[in-house]
Amino acid sequence: MSYNPPEAVDAHDLPRGRVFAAHEMIGLGLRFFHVSLVLYAAGERLHSKDYRDRPQNNFFREPPPPKFLGDPKFENYRRLEMAFESVRQGFAPQAPSRRSAIFCFPCRECAVWFRDRSRTSGTLLELQPTSTSSVFLTDLVWRNVASNVLGNEAWREPEFPFRVHSQARALKRVAEAYWRGEDPRKFQLDTRPEALIVGEAVVVAEVGQ
Repeated sequence: MSYNPPEAVDAHDLPRGRVFAAHEMIGLGLRFFHVSLVLYAAGERLHSKDYRDRPQNNFFREPPPPKFLGDPKFENYRRLEMAFESVRQGFAPQAPSRRSAIFCFPCRECAVWFRDRSRTSGTLLELQPTSTSSVFLTDLVWRNVASNVLGNEAWREPEFPFRVHSQARALKRVAEAYWRGEDPRKFQLDTRPEALIVGEAVVVAEVGQ
């Protein structure tokens, strides 16, 4: 039987760009949704340290795995993730690295949107971070903007949210917005709040479609 919990607390207006203790989020009634390519049963635990072994870490390996060399999509994602990590280290070192965090959404609709947009067959899970974990809130829309900077040179378009004069500066500025937790709605963009969990999270249940 599908699990269809009641509506969660609206996370769209929570402050972003900061690290919260998990108990703060739980106290607010906030719930977290994760798109998983692995099947988990209720009660199983996910550990952020285990995510270092996930495929995304291929973007950080030096040299990159040979099978990805020459793939323009891989190269763009690699540039994006390395730029985001470089900006994090210099601009927001208190924030968790995207290399070792559990990616979640503090709203169910955002998780469904991500799953459908990425065209994965992933399972939607509700997770609850354990009391010793921490949660960094930001917005996935900035990563999508960065992807368009690299893939479609969106920084040249009049509607691009920042005044920049190069692709490199555009990518850096968007990464700063991601780690600062700027609200995309202030730039007439959509919003998809994202949560990076560091520590443990327990699988509550698989969520219905």
